[in-house]
Amino acid sequence: MAMSTCGQGDGLAGVPDKAPYDRIIITAAAETIPDALVGELAESGVMLLPLGPHTGPQHLVKLTKDAGGIKQEELIGVRFVPLLPGKAREL
Repeated sequence: MAMSTCGQGDGLAGVPDKAPYDRIIITAAAETIPDALVGELAESGVMLLPLGPHTGPQHLVKLTKDAGGIKQEELIGVRFVPLLPGKAREL
C-alpha cells in the first residue's frame, strides 16, 4: 500500500523525520538541485522538479538516485513560480 506525506514548512528543508522517500515531486522552480531533498530520496528513488533560473528558461527534470549517484534527465521546457526558502506567511 502506498503512503504519502504532506506537511507545512520550508520546502527546501524537506521532511527528514519521514525519509527516505521513493518519490518526491516539487511544484516550484529551484535554481539548483536541493541537496536536502536529494538526501531524503531512497535508493532507486525518483524526484521530479522544475529546474532553472527564476527569470529564465526552466526544464522539468527527472532525477533518479542509485548507488552510483544521481542521474539527471531533462524532460520538457516549463515555467514555474520560484521555490523560496522559509515558510509561507499565509496559505
